[in-house]
Amino acid sequence: MTPRSPNLRWQPWLLWSGVLLLGIGFIAERSWRSLPLPRALETLLLGLCAWTVASLLRHLLRISLASALLCVFASALTCFIGALPLLATLILAAGGFSLGRIVAGASDHTAITTVAGIGALAGVLGWLLPFPLHFRLVYLLLLLLLCIAGRRHLHTALRSGAAAWREAVAETPVIAAFAVAVAGLASAGCWLPTVQFDDLAYHLGFPAQLAALGYYRMDVHSQVWALAPWSGDIVQATAQLLAGEEARGAVDAFWLLAAATLTWELAAALGTPPFARWLCVALVASLPLTAGLVGGMQAELPAAAASLALALTAMSAAQNARIRQLFLFALLAGFLLGLKTGFVAIIVPLSAWLAWRWRGQWSWKLVVPGLGLIFLVGGSSHVYAAVLTGNPLFPLLNGLFHSSLFSEQNLADPRWTAPVGWDILWQLTFHTRAYLEGWDGAAGFFPLALSGAFVLALGAPRLRPLAVAGLVAFVAAIMTVHYLRYTYPALMLLAPVAVAAVAMTTSRRRATVLLITLTVLDLAYQTCSYWTLHVGGVKRTLLQADGEPVIEHLAPERALIRIVRSEDATANVLLCSPDAPFAAELAGRGFVTAWYDPELRRAREAADADPGGDGWRGIFAYTGARYAIVSDTAPSAALAAALASAQPLRKIESVQLWKLPLQPADRIDLVRERDLASAKLWP
Repeated sequence: MTPRSPNLRWQPWLLWSGVLLLGIGFIAERSWRSLPLPRALETLLLGLCAWTVASLLRHLLRISLASALLCVFASALTCFIGALPLLATLILAAGGFSLGRIVAGASDHTAITTVAGIGALAGVLGWLLPFPLHFRLVYLLLLLLLCIAGRRHLHTALRSGAAAWREAVAETPVIAAFAVAVAGLASAGCWLPTVQFDDLAYHLGFPAQLAALGYYRMDVHSQVWALAPWSGDIVQATAQLLAGEEARGAVDAFWLLAAATLTWELAAALGTPPFARWLCVALVASLPLTAGLVGGMQAELPAAAASLALALTAMSAAQNARIRQLFLFALLAGFLLGLKTGFVAIIVPLSAWLAWRWRGQWSWKLVVPGLGLIFLVGGSSHVYAAVLTGNPLFPLLNGLFHSSLFSEQNLADPRWTAPVGWDILWQLTFHTRAYLEGWDGAAGFFPLALSGAFVLALGAPRLRPLAVAGLVAFVAAIMTVHYLRYTYPALMLLAPVAVAAVAMTTSRRRATVLLITLTVLDLAYQTCSYWTLHVGGVKRTLLQADGEPVIEHLAPERALIRIVRSEDATANVLLCSPDAPFAAELAGRGFVTAWYDPELRRAREAADADPGGDGWRGIFAYTGARYAIVSDTAPSAALAAALASAQPLRKIESVQLWKLPLQPADRIDLVRERDLASAKLWP
């Protein structure tokens, strides 16, 4: 028997060193204190129920357990999300696939083509946002035409996809079922109504304005992020317009499915055995951040799918440079840029990888069309921001661009100043609250446990390029802003690399035990990622046949806004509490006194210094508010004095709705004044 080399002898020690470090830290930091035991038991119970129902369904339909579990969770999505949002999302995905194939040509990866096509669609619509073209019939006709044009390719893709699914499940049926169950548990976040802070304050503005007005107002005065990269919100708005109702959960379910599929395919491209591919899917689905992101509209969820697709495109590109493969890469890179400017940290290392693979073959015939396509797909928000504010990154880096619409200082969030050092994985794992609005454990445990696997990957030629790209993206994200959520796409790139390193270093049995243990541990802490999960939002949704009580409990401001819109859809509403600036779904008729609106924030600060209430009455008149929502349990004396002549209408939890006296007829129309799209961009 040939003795192993010294390097090979050290590989298992390096691999298990991260696991040992996790065990030591778990005990030393007493991590069990942050375990949300009631929520963990609910997750376990939900998983057991789904497994039991799937087992019965398996025998009735004579299908695999993994397929039965897929049916169970798909049925749950239909029940809690609705059939129309799911149908609208399917039409969007089919249209995206057809568009992606038209631009980038044939591809062996249907998921890549679909994500790229959706990114291209969002990129084109981004240039048209300020113009009154965005209507349900227009969108439906556009996507149906794309589907008709690509119907043959769609049929082929569906047939080959079904065959690939059966083959992949047949190779390791039990582990495949486990992975599907974990992904299904993560999808439970899709069942929740839209109640996350940033969604209510900003992201819902896109679908609300397109549905109510047919265009996007670009009101940067009322919401400083109004011109930030918007491709993710355009995708959400497209599905909502098609469905005629909120479709966030369906869109998030699609991004989760796309990310899971691309994770499996990327792991396969790295040479990972089938059992480890499924365990990699389970590992990324069990990440607490995954469960948190599928409950909202943040850019990191679609960015995870786009990042995986971009990495797989770079890895599978032919050795000879081809223009259609470059177009596919450019579509994905542009989509990432259109999701968030910070994702350039992912684009740059993966672009460098592709440039190295095609070294010596570059010419202006490749570079110019590629850069042009990236600009077309991802540049609209930056162009409109430059035209309307003078700052293409508004409100970021305003100390450099000096737009008069925002502070002359660069925007910085004082909440995320925890230090980043050599022990960052330890800090993220055991002191997560310093890097996220969550609880300790929200980062999951695989980054620290598989830290040795990352090092091993750097020494493996096949794994090294992706490992380097993922590590560069991770370090750039956490160093720029010390915030965990921004690292999520990079973690999704690193997971297949780490799992591949585990599979090549240790036996199948040990790898299976390690990866399943980490997955179960992450599931136990899954609800630490966001407060809606931590307070039992999934359980409340399951127990309530109607979603309205859940909204009243988790987002009472949104429930009160629905009351206002049912009484007077054209009324202006002022949200008086700076900690609850949830005016996005009012489509321009809502005003906030938080920092998102610098003018009204300054007015609020001055008004609170006037105990007689005249300052607040001036804000009511200036905004033309007919209703006021007060989220503070103890509003300021000045606001209380101003509300003395108002009529209390409804109180939900600690939030109150007031009907204000009629405002002067000759007041300024602030809604119209701040509509930059019609005022500055229409002919």
